Amino acid sequence: MLRWLDREVELTRLEHDFLHRLLDAPGQVLTYERLHLEVWGNQHLGRGSDIHSVVRRVRRKLAEVQAAATIHAVRGVGFRLTAA
Repeated sequence: MLRWLDREVELTRLEHDFLHRLLDAPGQVLTYERLHLEVWGNQHLGRGSDIHSVVRRVRRKLAEVQAAATIHAVRGVGFRLTAA
């Protein structure tokens, strides 16, 4: 569950785990490799479409609850959570 002020939206396990990792390190860039290992439990392989799919869904859900945070992509490196 993602809750911001009086709004809430359901998260899948992957969405929850991904967002939780970013929340543990606000402003810090987490690499594709680290996120893949900590969220999916395996090595990052391929183009990262699985990560990008989760990011897209979490961004949409952050917008739904009008959260004051956003996920920024760092091209070729990974993602970070920052204040909107």
